[in-house]
Amino acid sequence: MYRKWLLLAGVIDLFILSLLDKVAFQHYLYWRYPWFDIIMHLIGGVAIGLISAYVYWEWQKEKLPKDQNEERVVASRKVFYTFNLGFISIIGLGWEIFEVWADRIIRFNSINASEDLFFGIIGSLLAGLFVLWIHNYNLKKLK
Repeated sequence: MYRKWLLLAGVIDLFILSLLDKVAFQHYLYWRYPWFDIIMHLIGGVAIGLISAYVYWEWQKEKLPKDQNEERVVASRKVFYTFNLGFISIIGLGWEIFEVWADRIIRFNSINASEDLFFGIIGSLLAGLFVLWIHNYNLKKLK
């Protein structure tokens, strides 16, 4: 049941991220405060990490027999984090390609793809830790 909250939290996080981005461009926050870009990539990483966790748990649910309780699925942490890292890497690389493309057209001159990817992955891993903590808490509650 809590898995639907992962998707909702991820979508709300992306909505907040887009509002912050709009405010940041209107008030030149990316240029005034160079650290603001790092925070934005951390927030984006958390959002994608939450959505990644939702996709992962739904994928695991599909692999269960119909009579098995889905709340008792205990997946390997290694598989979970591999999925999470792959998901955020694909999304992050796509975003960085878009930023480079937009930079060529609009001339932002803000190409720092490796740093952006690093902080996106850190945000995603933090979301993954949080999701595993929630999952373990719910498993203990069921016992």
